[in-house]
Amino acid sequence: MSTAQLPKEVYENVQRFAAGDDNAQLKGKLLKLIYLINKLPADAALDIGLKATDDVLADLLVTDLASGSSDLRKQLPDLLHKLQNDDRLIMSLAGSNGLEYRLQTVESSAWYEEFRAQEAELKASPQRIEQQRADLFKARFADVLKKVRVVQGKDNVERRLTPTYDETLPKDNDKALYLWIQDGWQTEEKSVIAEAKSKRADNPTLFAFLRSQNKTELTNAIVSLESARATLRKKGTPATEQGRDAQRSMESRERNADKELKDLLDAVFAGARVFQAGGQEVTEGNELSDRINRAAKASAIRLYKDFDIADSDHWSKVLDEARKGNLEALKAVGHTQEADKQPVCQKLLAYIGPGKKGSEIRDNFESPPFGWPRDAIDGALFALLSSGHIRAMDASSKLVDAKSLDRNKLTQASFRQESITITPPQLIKIRQLFSAVGVACQPKEELAKVPMLIAKLRDLAGKAGGVAPAPLPPKLTAIEALESQSGNGQLLELYTRNDELVALAKQWTTTAEAIHKRLPVWSQLTSLLEHAKELGPYEDIAAEKDAIQTQRSLLAEPDAVRPLLDRTADLLRQALNAKLQGFTTAFATQQAHLTADADWNKLSADQRTKLTQDHHLEPLKPIDLATPDQLQDALDDCNLDHWISKTQALSSRFDAARHSAVLLLKPNVVHVAIPKRTLNNEAELKAWLAEVEQLLAEKLKIGPVAL
Repeated sequence: MSTAQLPKEVYENVQRFAAGDDNAQLKGKLLKLIYLINKLPADAALDIGLKATDDVLADLLVTDLASGSSDLRKQLPDLLHKLQNDDRLIMSLAGSNGLEYRLQTVESSAWYEEFRAQEAELKASPQRIEQQRADLFKARFADVLKKVRVVQGKDNVERRLTPTYDETLPKDNDKALYLWIQDGWQTEEKSVIAEAKSKRADNPTLFAFLRSQNKTELTNAIVSLESARATLRKKGTPATEQGRDAQRSMESRERNADKELKDLLDAVFAGARVFQAGGQEVTEGNELSDRINRAAKASAIRLYKDFDIADSDHWSKVLDEARKGNLEALKAVGHTQEADKQPVCQKLLAYIGPGKKGSEIRDNFESPPFGWPRDAIDGALFALLSSGHIRAMDASSKLVDAKSLDRNKLTQASFRQESITITPPQLIKIRQLFSAVGVACQPKEELAKVPMLIAKLRDLAGKAGGVAPAPLPPKLTAIEALESQSGNGQLLELYTRNDELVALAKQWTTTAEAIHKRLPVWSQLTSLLEHAKELGPYEDIAAEKDAIQTQRSLLAEPDAVRPLLDRTADLLRQALNAKLQGFTTAFATQQAHLTADADWNKLSADQRTKLTQDHHLEPLKPIDLATPDQLQDALDDCNLDHWISKTQALSSRFDAARHSAVLLLKPNVVHVAIPKRTLNNEAELKAWLAEVEQLLAEKLKIGPVAL
């Protein structure tokens, strides 16, 4: 006091405690000891590990070393608690070795007063405390349910467990998996048990009850925790060291309250009771989550009592194979008979009846009492569609089969039972039709192979007609009637139209072969006739060809195309031979003139051979025109008009050869081109001769002249 180190209030309390009983005197000693420890230099205290904790205080207060500090260790926590919370002379801080105590300061007193104000406000509002308790229970139950996973069957189909805290059970408690959670703060335990017993033994509802225990302690822990949190929020971040000590003390109080609350909740939830409808308590399992999990799995079996019919982890394989049209897709789930004999398929058939939407089918069998996985529902549906026991139409009312139905649009499709039955003798005759058309088909493949048969028939029909002069493509009435059906309806249509389709297939095949044989002749006629446009008989032949095309009489008997081709070939052969003869005659004439040329004869044999090759003066080789193909090749190589040009060009080629011969003999020879004129009388002739004479005279001055 004399140095103003010890607060007056603390000094007075030390004096007051010294005059009291043993506990009071011990409290006074605690105050002095806490004061002295915290006055030590921080480094020195740290070096020797001296801190004002429960254990250190107990050891330092020992007066009988033989007895030790065990009795004091038992007494001190309660005394320290009173000094902090009742006398408000000390405060606790969380340290590395546990709680450390310091004397209360003006700043810490202000924090404590705020804590008490928050505490009083919360205690005055019991509904807030009750809401906090309810929220804590819900949060803890949420953590428990995170460990619960309800699955059923070989494929581990997950079931949803829905917690509900309402005062009464949901009305649909017999159609869903509910966990009804009640507690002793709101409801009596016996009423919850009575409610569980009142339900039928096949009801799937679960009942969970939290017994009311440690009510006061739980309330105090909630109040202490929330008051500490509110104080920390309101006070914010202090600026002084004393303020930071007070903050740390309040944080320590918050942690202690939080731990105490968790321990109390652990105790409450450890004693939770779980019942199934009918009143049977579930006791197996160390953890609450284990007991709920066991009970929920049993309730799932109650809710989905028909689940076992579809319990297999191979339905995805059934689905994949059925969508490919495989009639034995159900083998994946161990079924080898007809699809309508499989239990899941039987249930679907009974439900579909005269008609159901895909969405209705899924909703019905995904709900209780079935709860079937979607692969099982869709797999059975596609297997029935593939086998022809049901038929399907898409959203646009177009018939679809197992291969063309998009699974993503299954809910929009409509399904109905197939009312048509195909007998074994009918199936035999249908397979004979497949064979006659050229499509391989084994027993039980009839429906799957119908698309291939239709494609084959369409291909045959497409080749039995075409662009004029071929016949018009045949009508596809029979094929369209077949395509308008589905499932067993298609098979019945095949059986009914068996003879008709076999006859049509043969007829179309014969027609296609005839077209294949005659169409090349027509194409050759068309090509050759292009070369005959300038010939006299062309118009008559073209008119006959046009008539064949207009009347589509390519396949007429007797054949009208071949004679027309022969006439065209004869006409072109004669015309081409005439051109070839004209060329040969002109070539012989020019060859004779060249042979008689004096300058040409002055050349050596080698020089004449080279000039002959350079100017392409070889005689025409024989051309074979016996067949239309040879005639076509010859005309494509050089048509009639071009032969005229080639014949006219011979004189120029021979003149060029003669000029080249002169150049070899007389390198300085001048080649003179005589002016060309049209002469009308003798006077014009004399004038032209004079002009030519003058031109030649001038050129002769330069050197020899070649005309």
